Amino acid sequence: MPGANITNALAGNVAGVIAMQTSGEPGFNNSQFWIRGMSTFGANQGALIMVDGFERPFNEINIEDIESFSVLKDASATALYGSKGANGVILITTKNGKAGKIAIDGRVQVGYVTRTRTPEYVGGYEYAKLVNEALTTRNLQPLYTPNELEIINNNLDPDLYPNVDWIDLMLKPSTNNVNASLNFKGGGTTARYFVSAAYYNEGGMYESDKSLNEYKTNANRERWNYRTNFDFDITKTTLLRLGVAGFLEKRILPV
Repeated sequence: MPGANITNALAGNVAGVIAMQTSGEPGFNNSQFWIRGMSTFGANQGALIMVDGFERPFNEINIEDIESFSVLKDASATALYGSKGANGVILITTKNGKAGKIAIDGRVQVGYVTRTRTPEYVGGYEYAKLVNEALTTRNLQPLYTPNELEIINNNLDPDLYPNVDWIDLMLKPSTNNVNASLNFKGGGTTARYFVSAAYYNEGGMYESDKSLNEYKTNANRERWNYRTNFDFDITKTTLLRLGVAGFLEKRILPV
């Protein structure tokens, strides 16, 4: 599935993993998750992520760079990591070079994103009647008079009594995301290499003025990842591994 990180893909697919996504805004739609529930106080304490032996957050990792991952659930397995591993530990191993001819792997994924549930629009006249009903059932005076209800129903004064579907006016029905990656690996019996680069773009669902597209007024998230791994067999029993990884992220946030 074309996504920015693996957290949203784990939810519902790995036994014992509880995931919670609190926002759909680009850049803030990562899921916070726990393994077999919370074991420490504080809702912000999630599972510990270890990438090649180092602690790193999920949102910095390119999915295509992951070779394998293991979920540690039992207390005996997570005891090595102390209090940080109280809510579970996920061990991630990234890809490394393989001896042989150079192998090039590229992938481009395009996803279609839409809202899972949109509140049904209620017009101004129905809303005004519901407000009056809610007040009268509490022995209070109605907010709208019969004359005002007639004005709203016939749209006689749209400035003073507007009837606007703000969701339809402010939001688009859908948006797209793009996930592209390219990596190559190879080497010989004594030295091997793996080099990868990835790009991810996720747009927002806000309606924007097409004449202002050059200013990028919509919410957006772009991320570039890079990773390089080198393995050297110094002796028959000694392996030296060198790696460089990083990412660059650009976000446009609503204000």
